[in-house]
Amino acid sequence: ILIVGGNKSIQEGVRISAAHIDSPRLELKGRPIYGSAGFALFQTRYHGSIKTYQWTNIPLALVGRVDKKDGSTITISIGLDDNDPIMMIPDLAPHVSYDQKKRSADEVLTYEELDPIVGSGPHKAGAADKWLLLHLKSTYNIDASDLVSAELSLVPAMPPRDMGFDRRLIAAYGQDDKLSSYAGVRAAIDMTTPEQTAIIYLSDNEETGFNNVTGASSTYLTNMIGEFLYAELGGKYREPELARLFRKSKALSIDVNPGINPISLGVLEPSNAANLSFGINIKLYGSGYNANSEFIAWTRAALDEAGVAWQTTAYKVGRGGGGTLGREIAHYNIDTIDFGVPVLSMHSPYSVSDKSDVYSLYQGIKAF
Repeated sequence: ILIVGGNKSIQEGVRISAAHIDSPRLELKGRPIYGSAGFALFQTRYHGSIKTYQWTNIPLALVGRVDKKDGSTITISIGLDDNDPIMMIPDLAPHVSYDQKKRSADEVLTYEELDPIVGSGPHKAGAADKWLLLHLKSTYNIDASDLVSAELSLVPAMPPRDMGFDRRLIAAYGQDDKLSSYAGVRAAIDMTTPEQTAIIYLSDNEETGFNNVTGASSTYLTNMIGEFLYAELGGKYREPELARLFRKSKALSIDVNPGINPISLGVLEPSNAANLSFGINIKLYGSGYNANSEFIAWTRAALDEAGVAWQTTAYKVGRGGGGTLGREIAHYNIDTIDFGVPVLSMHSPYSVSDKSDVYSLYQGIKAF
């Protein structure tokens, strides 16, 4: 959470820009190491909705932390530096994949088959999996049991790149929703003192349902606002005063959404779909997900006054959902509107956005 204190009393409400920092990825199971055919592999589970076949034959990096019983933490980052080794999930060659080709897209590779090779061949210490355990111990002082208290993920090891001859597009992993988080952080850093206190709220575990104490379903955000109110009132705090603060507050729930794909035009309804390079998306999903019309009108006026490009977006009826962090914030009676920018190849290892849309989002958050 980043906070920029405002000129007005916090009792006059706050402005919240909320986004999530987790992206679809592969996580290591608690006891991940096993051997097969002379190779050492990791057992994984998926985080967020993915198409399994997209995660084969690409370089993967291992990132995260291992917490030991003595209270120490070991930070792991292997594969992002050009000199690091990478991990990879091997696919079958076309010559031997006759049966695999008969599977549906969801079953080309099962979730349990998303196991990357992390070592191979005979070593002086024995088989590759036995060698890997010794390597972790000698290099990082990590025992097999330490992996039970670890948060380790496999993410694409490909660097961001400009895309297209005109360089308008950005190809990068994790733009859902690190793109929105980045825009919020930059807006906060570049902000002058606002009238109302501004809060940039970055949540984990959105892709899995807001769970855990680091997800938006926790009371972390509201507890922190309550602490500020308590301090401002000199410890003379009553519950209705926090409720009144929330009623005077406004929030942006920011998450990317699919843009019109030039190869597959039919999956979205063009008159209500978002185009890359047309600016911020105000999400109008209906079915109770929309902000109230007064708040939408207020938002339109704020964006237009600041000269920020915007458009609206909605899925085809029955094809897609709505509302990400917004429903968790609106639970506290805070007026909340869903924003986004259009992205191609969402939830894949390498998604695509337009630079002008990212800049419009940055401008829109500052205006808000």
